[in-house]
Amino acid sequence: MKYNSMRILTSRSKGEEPGLPRWIVKLQGCELNHQLAGLVIDALGELGTLYYNSPLLRDRGMWQQRYMMDLGLIIGGGTAQIQKNIIGERALGLPKEPKYAQATS
Repeated sequence: MKYNSMRILTSRSKGEEPGLPRWIVKLQGCELNHQLAGLVIDALGELGTLYYNSPLLRDRGMWQQRYMMDLGLIIGGGTAQIQKNIIGERALGLPKEPKYAQATS
C-alpha cells in the first residue's frame, strides 16, 4: 500500500491518471480498515457488542461505527469481487467476464 500510494502521488504530481495503484489502494484500504475494526471489537469481548449510550461503552463506540462505516464503503464502492474485476479488466487488460445470455420466451 505504501508503494502504491507513492505511485499515486508521483502520477498526480505529473498530472497523470494513477490507474492501477489507485484501484488497489482503495480495495486494500477498505478491507484492511474493516478487518482492524473487527479485530478491536473482538478484543473488547462482550463490550464490543455495545452501541450508542451504554455506560460501559468504550471509545464512544468509535470501533463499532468504523466497522459499519468501512463495510458501507466496501459495499458502496462495489463488492471486492467487482473491484477485482475492474482492476483486471481496466488496468491489467484482461478479457471481460463472459455475460450470460438470457432466455427469451
